[in-house]
Amino acid sequence: MSDSASDSLDHDGARDDVLTEVERLIAARDYYKSRCEALESTLNESHKELRKNQQLLHYIAEHAPAVLYVKDLEGRFLLSNRRHAALLGHERDEIIGKREADLLSPGEADAIDAITREVVRTGEPAQQEFSLGLPDGLHWFLEDVFPLYEEDGAAFAIGGVATDVTQRKRTEQELSQTIEILIQTQRQLVESEKMAALAGLVAGVAHEINTPVGIGVTAASHLCDRTHYVHRRYAASKLTRADMEGYLETALQSSQMILSNLKRASELVQSFKLVAVDQSSEVRREFHVRQYLEGIVRSLRPKLKPTLISVELEGGEFSMVNFPGALSQVITNLVVNSLTHAYSEGERGRVRIAATRGDEAIRLEYSDDGCGIPPEHLSKIFEPFFTTRRGRGGSGLGLHVLYNLVTRRMGGTVRCTSDGERGTSFLIELPRQLDEPSETDP
Repeated sequence: MSDSASDSLDHDGARDDVLTEVERLIAARDYYKSRCEALESTLNESHKELRKNQQLLHYIAEHAPAVLYVKDLEGRFLLSNRRHAALLGHERDEIIGKREADLLSPGEADAIDAITREVVRTGEPAQQEFSLGLPDGLHWFLEDVFPLYEEDGAAFAIGGVATDVTQRKRTEQELSQTIEILIQTQRQLVESEKMAALAGLVAGVAHEINTPVGIGVTAASHLCDRTHYVHRRYAASKLTRADMEGYLETALQSSQMILSNLKRASELVQSFKLVAVDQSSEVRREFHVRQYLEGIVRSLRPKLKPTLISVELEGGEFSMVNFPGALSQVITNLVVNSLTHAYSEGERGRVRIAATRGDEAIRLEYSDDGCGIPPEHLSKIFEPFFTTRRGRGGSGLGLHVLYNLVTRRMGGTVRCTSDGERGTSFLIELPRQLDEPSETDP
């Protein structure tokens, strides 16, 4: 082969290599161009998504029903939403880069910024309530403040969300005032119940005293008549041995009748004085339990007399230091509760009051053999105004007063048991020595 032919072949081979390389470069260009276009499209979509998310976050921040802000660690605002700007009374351009101290009064600024300093110091979220004077009056806000962290865990800013809770605070204040009025009303009703019980005691004892006093007056009147008769016979020198013997017999019987009935009246008066004074004066003192219980039962005789219910006392031969008036009210309320709820009219029954002594406490067990309390009512009997005899003599305060007297005034406990069919028991435990008065009952 000639040299020219060889050169021609070499030239053609080089040209083919160049064309192949050009084609490869064109293919690579087209590939990278498509990749760039794809990346550009993805980047554009990412930018759109980012703008969309930023816009969404902006809308959320602007239309959220709460104050939103972000501060740097020095307390300068980096972000402020519409409600935050309105709260501070400034345009947002005036807020960014400023602190609370630049925008609020010193007192308000210090109160609000204190929580920011606390969050920066501890690195933990915190919550507070604060108030601000706004054009329409004082407003209360509940604020949550929290740190914002970089990916490496370092805090770079402080976020805050505050909600206007003014209406809630006003409602709470109104509710608190209403509750206070209800408590005062309840106290007045309870006091009225106690005074009504005392008034009933007065009326009952007055009625009970009327009988022995009446018998005594009748006997004294009869003795007076016989004395005048004997005196006239004596003055007329007509007094006989039979007249004298008859007079002496009448005098003996009348004096015995007068004495026994006056003693009975005296016992009632003493019981009434003891119980009534204790109930009204609320004095803490030492008293003999058995003797005091006997006095209470005597004072309840007018209520028990028309019924077939008997009261039996057991134990109590010891003394204690507490409020005897409160004990009288407790026993009275229990007996009245039994008479009202446990027995039908004309039904025979028995009430038992047993007192025993422990090392530090005394135990009073009150029980009746009446109809019992249904299980669904047991958990409610000490609640105020709970009664199953509304309009038939039940006020719903008797056992509530009892509970408060035992647990608050007398420093003890009380619980009730009943099988719901027959009989109810109240177990009361009281300290033997109540050194300091307990909380006043309502």
